[in-house]
This record gives sequence, C-alpha cells and structure tokens, in this order.
Amino acid sequence: MSNWIDTEYLLFGDKDSLKEVENKIKSTKDGSYKKVAASFNYLDGYDIYGYIEALNLCEPEDSDCYLQVYTYTVRYDNSLIEFICDMYKLRYLFFSEHSANDFYITNDRERKYFSTRFIVLSTNGDCCSYATYEEASADLFERIGITYLGWDRNEAIADYNQKNPNNYVSFIEMKVV
Repeated sequence: MSNWIDTEYLLFGDKDSLKEVENKIKSTKDGSYKKVAASFNYLDGYDIYGYIEALNLCEPEDSDCYLQVYTYTVRYDNSLIEFICDMYKLRYLFFSEHSANDFYITNDRERKYFSTRFIVLSTNGDCCSYATYEEASADLFERIGITYLGWDRNEAIADYNQKNPNNYVSFIEMKVV
C-alpha cells in the first residue's frame, strides 16, 4: 500500500481567475484527481491517484486574494497545480507532508503563510509545530529530559527512542525548496 502525501496550496492572483479555478475543482463532486485534471484538459494527471479539494477563497485586506487547495495523493507531484497556475497566470505556495518518510517541504521562503519550519512529534499522537529551531529544541529537551546544551540531537533522540519503544520521538526540519 502506498504512503499518502498531504499538500496544501495557496493559489494567488486575479479574483475572477481564482473563482473559475475553484468552480472547476468543485464541479467534480468526488474530488477525484483524475477528474479534476481532465476538467482542466491536463493530460499528464492520468497516473496520479488521489483527491483534490478547493477549500475557500480568501480576500484579505492587506494582501493578494488567494484560494486554498488541498491534495491527498499517492506521490508528490505539483504538475497539475503548475499547469493550472500557468493557464490562469497565478502563482502558488505550498506545504507538503509525507509523514511516513519524514518528507516535509515548502516553497514559502518568507514564511508568510506557512511559518512552520520545525515539527516535534511522538508516536503517542502528540505533534507540535514551531517557527524557530530554538522553540522546537526546547520542546524536544523537555520531552526527552535533556537539561544540558552540549548534546547531539540525533544521538539523544536515538537513545531516548531505544529506551522508550512505545513513544518514539521525531524532530523534523522543514525543507525549503
């Protein structure tokens, strides 16, 4: 069975174009990735399984209008979104998560919309996101009981996980692409 990838997109541009994109995505009632790709005459999406959903159109007073789009697919692929953005003269930011493989990426270099850069999580379901390394490290220190500064993070996590097999801890740094 495949590991699924969650990706959230923010498409920016002209309000009328965004509304048209939103309506096309929503017109495929089940959100099938293949059907949405076909509605945009995108022929390369035939081998991508998953779902795509237009969440809402936002019109903040202090920035550009944007449409939130969410995909849940069996492999990482921005090609449909890139195709739509080229077609409608839009630009996009994204945050993609493939938690099974610690694959977390974004293209939001300015951290304007996706400020998370570090994630501390454990197998007991506890997951916290942080904008700074210092905040994430403080959480990790507390979880694994480290009280000194001269530590090797990976070694400390491996040691903790070996001693606590029912509550593994992970420290994830978001990659900016």
